[in-house]
Amino acid sequence: RVARFRENQRLAGSPDKLILDETVAREIDNVTVGDTVSVVRFIRNFGSHYIASYVTGNSLYQ
Repeated sequence: RVARFRENQRLAGSPDKLILDETVAREIDNVTVGDTVSVVRFIRNFGSHYIASYVTGNSLYQ
């Protein structure tokens, strides 16, 4: 049996202070509301949820 301890954490700071990658910022300008092609292109390139990096520790994989 493996014991795991869980903790909840939040992002440091507020979302409006996060730095957006330049490439993503440029591509956002090419997305038009109601234009399915531009939205699908963005999602294919960057996904529907943009996360640049995620760091975790004390992970256990079996």
